[in-house]
Amino acid sequence: MSTNTPVLNTPRYSRLIPGATLGVMLVLLALHHWYAVTYKSVYSVVVLLLTLIAGFAAGGTVYPPLFYAAGAYGRHLPAYMKVISGLCAACGLATGFYLLFVIYSF
Repeated sequence: MSTNTPVLNTPRYSRLIPGATLGVMLVLLALHHWYAVTYKSVYSVVVLLLTLIAGFAAGGTVYPPLFYAAGAYGRHLPAYMKVISGLCAACGLATGFYLLFVIYSF
């Protein structure tokens, strides 16, 4: 590398944080499922929030910038990346509504 080559200050995205977040959300959803089956009581806000975050994390596991696109570290990313990130979150939220109305319809 020559001394005249500018070094870009672009962040490096890895799959570690989105993968860990997805793992934690799935474990928490499994614990909530155990609670819901055992006590016949569902916390709908918990289900919707966990599936929303799991949607973000699933998108970030496939393509890491999608996880960061909605936050402060994704300000330099193009608008279509933010739209795809929002679609991943919407799919997670749709999964949460499916869980609430189909699976947990006690």
